[in-house]
Amino acid sequence: LLGGFVAGAILLHLEANAAAAARADETRAHGLRVGFYVVAVVGGLYALALVCFRSSIARAAKAMRLGAAAVSALPLLLVSPPLFVCASVGALVLGGYGALLLMSTGTLRYGTPGFGHLTLDGTTEALLAAVAGATFWLVVFCRHLQYAVIGGAVSEWYANADQWSTVRTYPVLAALGRALR
Repeated sequence: LLGGFVAGAILLHLEANAAAAARADETRAHGLRVGFYVVAVVGGLYALALVCFRSSIARAAKAMRLGAAAVSALPLLLVSPPLFVCASVGALVLGGYGALLLMSTGTLRYGTPGFGHLTLDGTTEALLAAVAGATFWLVVFCRHLQYAVIGGAVSEWYANADQWSTVRTYPVLAALGRALR
């Protein structure tokens, strides 16, 4: 009798596992079907974009070829963006240091709930605003100087591509000099 109960329990367990496997197979099949439709729709949209935008894609490919040629001819172009980012970060650090120095001249108010209430006089507040404005201007100047240097070097390379031997030795540094003048 006990063996019959054990055999019946094993058979019920196997049947339940078979039913769960069938449900899992249905779920897997449904997921695969939905995945196929998603891939088909995305592929169709990609093909439609290729057909509709083929002239724009051709222009972009030509621009990428010219950009790659400019970078291979002017390797210093790859160094200039990190240098200008460092200059911008340096301007931010310098401005923050100046602001901290100006704020340290303020007087601490006691008896006010909270942490670190400073009182600054009008002149110090005006100097603090000037430091913030100068820091912002320096960061924007560094960014636009980078654009001018890269644009100047690439335009010199592009205009003189057929007579590259007559171009200066360091066109990126020459473009930096022209931008700073």
